[in-house]
Amino acid sequence: MTNVKKLLSSAQYRPYTAYNIFFQLEREFILQSILDVTPSVDNAFDQAVDDVIPLLPQKYREVVLSDDWYIPGKAQRKKRKHRKSHGKISFSDLSKNVAAAWHDADDEVKLFCASVSEILMQEYKKAIYRQRKDGINTKEEDDSLTESKGTKSTRKKILRPGKVVSSTADIDEIISSTTSAVINAIPCTQPIMRRVTSENTSTVVSDSSVEAPWPSVGQLSLPLPSYHAHYYSVSQVDIDDEAIWNMWMDCDK
Repeated sequence: MTNVKKLLSSAQYRPYTAYNIFFQLEREFILQSILDVTPSVDNAFDQAVDDVIPLLPQKYREVVLSDDWYIPGKAQRKKRKHRKSHGKISFSDLSKNVAAAWHDADDEVKLFCASVSEILMQEYKKAIYRQRKDGINTKEEDDSLTESKGTKSTRKKILRPGKVVSSTADIDEIISSTTSAVINAIPCTQPIMRRVTSENTSTVVSDSSVEAPWPSVGQLSLPLPSYHAHYYSVSQVDIDDEAIWNMWMDCDK
């Protein structure tokens, strides 16, 4: 098996599209035929030896290509010798020229690029099928798993409060404890004023033995005086006892 065949069977990278194939060809054509850049490749492509792709279009048959020019990932597969930049055209301008050439390319060139892309895709699918059958992940699947593990490992834990109310029983417990604290602050008994009536007189006495009823829910819900509440002073009124008694008796009528 040739080196190219091994690369195709490894399924490390998705194959080039038709335009990617054209870009590889046209780039070298512009550099070598138009800008006179001397090609520098480790192993030159030999059409007579290669049995993967069809015959190159007439335009590119004199262009010097590497033997694996149509397979992605060349930079990752092997360390290439350091080559000085030709300095004759920027990558941006080169890309624009390639795009314009693709727009004007003839049917032979476009058909060739589409055919090579389809051949490489079929080889890629076969390689993936064999690897999955043998329980081997592709490079893309390994990269995806690595990214997902990294995301999980950096995920931060969320701190929760000490107690979370999750049921009706928890709510009842909170209400019960709060209500008990309020009620315990209120005296259980209060002196009740009652009027004792005899034949000739009516007397108001204080009976501290009578237990006062529990305050209603409405009373418990009354707001307590706030810090900003206004307090009013009560002035003493000069009035005799008989007038007070008469006022009390009038209220009973």
